[in-house]
Amino acid sequence: MAILKNDTSYNYFRGNRYDFRRLAGDEDLQAIYRLSSQVYGEAAVDLDTRRRWSQLFPDGNLGCFFCDELVGFLSIWPISAADAAGLESGQLHEGLLLPLSQDECRQQPAQHWLCLSIIIADLFRGMAASPIKHLIEQALLQVWQQKLLQEPFTLYAQASTPEGLQMMLRSGFSQRRSAEEMPNALPLHAISCTAIEELQHQLLRGASSVTLVS
Repeated sequence: MAILKNDTSYNYFRGNRYDFRRLAGDEDLQAIYRLSSQVYGEAAVDLDTRRRWSQLFPDGNLGCFFCDELVGFLSIWPISAADAAGLESGQLHEGLLLPLSQDECRQQPAQHWLCLSIIIADLFRGMAASPIKHLIEQALLQVWQQKLLQEPFTLYAQASTPEGLQMMLRSGFSQRRSAEEMPNALPLHAISCTAIEELQHQLLRGASSVTLVS
C-alpha cells in the first residue's frame, strides 16, 4: 500500500483516528479493488478499469486510513456532457464510461460528475465516529479547491444497497432512471446544485445516518 504522506498538493483532513489521502499508485488501486470486491463480489469494478480511469484523472480516488491501513474510499469522476446524457437516457453502462482527463478539467472544469463508489470496511460501519461524513466532504473539496469543478454542476450516483439509496434520498438526489431502465439494473439518481456548498450541505445532512453508498 502506497502511503502518500509527502504529497503536499492536497490538504488532508486529520482527525484523531483517521487520515484521508489521495489514492493514485498501482498498489493503492489494488487495495481499492480488494476492498470493493469484499463488498460487491463479481459486481465490483475491475482493476483494469480502475487503472484506466486513474491514469486519466489521478485525483478520482480518496482513501480513508486507520493506523495506515486502508479501511474505505470514495471514487468521484468528471464525465462529459455526452456521457452524462447517455447515463440519463439509460443507454450507457457506467462501466463503459471514461472520465475526462485532469488536463481537460484544468482547461474546462467539469459540470458533470459520477460518484462511482463509497465503501467503508465492515468493522467501521455503523460506528458513531464513522469516517464517511468527512470522506465525502474531503472528496468534494478536493475537486473544488483545484478548480476542476464548474458551478452549476450535477452529481450522478447509482445505489446498490438500501443504505446507499437511503443516503441519496435524504440528500436531495432524485431518481432519473429506474433499475429496469438501466443496463446494469441499478437505478440512476442525480442532484444538481448551483454551488459546491449546496451539495456539501445536502450530502453531509444525510451522511451521518448511513455507512455505505455506491
